[in-house]
Amino acid sequence: MRLFILIRNDIHPEVSDIDYNAKNTGIGDILANKGGIVATLTLRGTKFGFVTAHLEAHEGIKHYENRCGNIAEILGGAKVGPRPKYHDISLYAHHTFVFGDLNFRVDLRVGNLPELSSMMTHGDKVDYLQTKINREEWAYLNINDELCKALQDKDCLVGFQTLPCNFPPTFKVKREAGLVYNPQRCPSYTDRILWKSLDGIDMNVHPLSYHPCLGFITSDHKPIRGAFTVKPTPSAPPNTINSEEINQSIIGRRSLHLSFSNLSADLSLNDQTKDTLNPYVVVMTQPMIVAPLKTFNVAKQKSMRSVTLNTLVSFEDAIGKQRRFIRKQNKLWPCTSIKKRNLKPSWSNEKDLHVAIDDSITSAEQLAGSFLYVTFFHADSVMDQIIGTAVFNLYKIVTEECLELSITNEPLLKNGKVQGFFSCQLEIWWFAKSITSRLRRPRHKGCCTM
Repeated sequence: MRLFILIRNDIHPEVSDIDYNAKNTGIGDILANKGGIVATLTLRGTKFGFVTAHLEAHEGIKHYENRCGNIAEILGGAKVGPRPKYHDISLYAHHTFVFGDLNFRVDLRVGNLPELSSMMTHGDKVDYLQTKINREEWAYLNINDELCKALQDKDCLVGFQTLPCNFPPTFKVKREAGLVYNPQRCPSYTDRILWKSLDGIDMNVHPLSYHPCLGFITSDHKPIRGAFTVKPTPSAPPNTINSEEINQSIIGRRSLHLSFSNLSADLSLNDQTKDTLNPYVVVMTQPMIVAPLKTFNVAKQKSMRSVTLNTLVSFEDAIGKQRRFIRKQNKLWPCTSIKKRNLKPSWSNEKDLHVAIDDSITSAEQLAGSFLYVTFFHADSVMDQIIGTAVFNLYKIVTEECLELSITNEPLLKNGKVQGFFSCQLEIWWFAKSITSRLRRPRHKGCCTM
């Protein structure tokens, strides 16, 4: 496998944070005939992720399940980005593109004719699909496409999307120009392109084209070509308040606080050993904008109790080089207690989980491009493991109409699969000594639902 990323000379100086990794999923997870390559880079403040994959071949439900498992193995085994590399590329990058020979097939059992399919021979299926191709019934072929089923049923690549294949299947064909199908296999859309964006920036990606390269004759696959425009992820604008106003208002005293309450989860879908699941929650941010050790007396501001936060350090250094210290280092971020042997943990009777954003963040606009990671861990005697993560756009949260949000059954993702759901109440507090009319929004009664 190869992954080439070509950058125009005029924007090459703006590229940074290049990283890559690979994961084999062939026999014994050793052979490289199957697997994937993951790469990431940052361009104009936007983190891009690229995954090329060659998944298990052949028709049938078992091979379909193995393909779904392959992509999860690749995401989990080829992590990139800064240490400690907790999250797979689909949770780390602002926009992630997955492409390659994914080997998903057109299978009549997943569409409208499962009973008819069971009575058809392989030759009958090939002839039947060829008739649909001749009639250009692309919608029908897409309905019976395994990848469409996988996305709909959340069997893999949860949150990803792909364009419909409004063209003939690209496999299995003879090595000549045009499309002449080999009757050994059912015509299928094996080569695909998908993409996913983090919360609140999905509208920044716009597909322009998606079609096969029919002149390619050196393979029994016809490659797929896609074109997209990507709007750069917004970043914090320069401070628009002049120095005189800053001196008069002591704007640095303004700070943002998030408070999680009534936190609970249903982790029955997780892929950990269920009888030993000991969950706890850690709240992180990217980039690192959580305040260092402080005692903040909220009661003086909003009739709340005094809140003490643990010492917080940079994202890259928070965990350190020794993975066996994960739980100890996780406590450097705001975290909950551990609920032992519990698939439906609740922290409703415990203190609220508070997150203080660094005092340098004095306006919502400065949170553009910042994301909040709510990550559930399993506390293990050897090494703690991630159960699943939900990612929220901090700018989007803070600019909601309400300052109290109700998060209900939010999916927890890991390696492209749903591992459970969590719910909580999230309160947003801005505290400042002055210029409140300019920097503070009025508190609304009631709450919003996310």
